[in-house]
Amino acid sequence: MSTGGRVLVALGVLSPLVVLVLVPMMLGMDRYVVTGDAMDGTLDRGSFVFERPVPSSDLEVGDVITFRPPGSDPDSRVTRRLVELQDGIARTRGDALATVDPWTLRLDEPTTSKVVLVVPYVGYPFVSEVGRLVWVGVTVAALLSLLTAAFARRRRRPPAMSRVLA
Repeated sequence: MSTGGRVLVALGVLSPLVVLVLVPMMLGMDRYVVTGDAMDGTLDRGSFVFERPVPSSDLEVGDVITFRPPGSDPDSRVTRRLVELQDGIARTRGDALATVDPWTLRLDEPTTSKVVLVVPYVGYPFVSEVGRLVWVGVTVAALLSLLTAAFARRRRRPPAMSRVLA
């Protein structure tokens, strides 16, 4: 593969990573990959989701939020649609589920994470351990391709011509 081809392949792999990871971070957004099926039809498994903290008082029925279910593991997070909201108490439901969630959610924190953008299927490789290794491998290969292209260019440069003194 030519040097230009390697650069194009590397940029083709790294550009989406920059757009999906660094740009949202600079805009104050969190991002994650949907791993469950409760929101299928809206947020399918493998979707890359961007969320932004919004004042809890600004939430409305129909908004999609991410939160820790009451009484769950501190690292556990779910994304659900608000289906009822009254006096700071919310009821949620997954779009693919027939019934509302068994809990009520107290919106007593100043902010809540609200989903603002979804990119379908892009995060699917991150849903499993094997997929994560594939993405890491592809990223490393792209970086190596860029480095190889840079060194190959250096080697092909002709040596500087020495001055001929008369």
